[in-house]
Amino acid sequence: MIAVIYILMTGSILTYIPAGQVDLTGPIPQILAAAFGGGGHGAGVDWGLMLGRGTILTLAVACVAQYAVITAEISRLPMVAGWDGMLPEWFTRLHPKWRTPTRSILAIVLLAVVACMLALVGTGHQEAFQLIVTVANLCGGVYYVLMFMVPLVAGERFGPKPAWWLQAAAVSGLVVSVVAMVFMMVPIVDVPSPWKFGAKVLLSGIAANLVAVGIYWNGMRRQGLGSRE
Repeated sequence: MIAVIYILMTGSILTYIPAGQVDLTGPIPQILAAAFGGGGHGAGVDWGLMLGRGTILTLAVACVAQYAVITAEISRLPMVAGWDGMLPEWFTRLHPKWRTPTRSILAIVLLAVVACMLALVGTGHQEAFQLIVTVANLCGGVYYVLMFMVPLVAGERFGPKPAWWLQAAAVSGLVVSVVAMVFMMVPIVDVPSPWKFGAKVLLSGIAANLVAVGIYWNGMRRQGLGSRE
């Protein structure tokens, strides 16, 4: 069903916009503008145009709200890492009145700004957008790979040995995740060098995970030293 939804959406976009002219950063507003814009003739209200503009406005408000919620969610991660001793206690401090992790939120926002600025260096806006999204999806693929490996590698540590059908499902999910991660490094927009784009995605994903591993092991080491003391 998910595949059908994406196929129908892509077909709808290509009905009105040639593939080479699709704007990756905002395809839905683009298709709405193309489908409903300029349809009126003569006097009177162009209801198609008004519907398209209203839908685009609603989509923009929903997008802003969505990313506000995402920022609020992700900003809790440094705070929790601080609780577990993986990051300095500075990240756990809350606003005296609103009781929100303002310092953790500040760190996440600054990281997002830096990531956007780095992605724009020497690239167009569509390439930068795909680069950011792809690196995030690549890191998500790592999480899925580790999740599907649990029944295959460490399943017996949590109880009885996983059934064969669960192991088969885990293998299927693992293969699909790895294949998806490989295809993520292939650009779907025009870029000066596909190999350079793939290298950026791969190296950025490796760097992000190495930083995470470093934070984890440093926190574990600090906890070990503290327990011995």
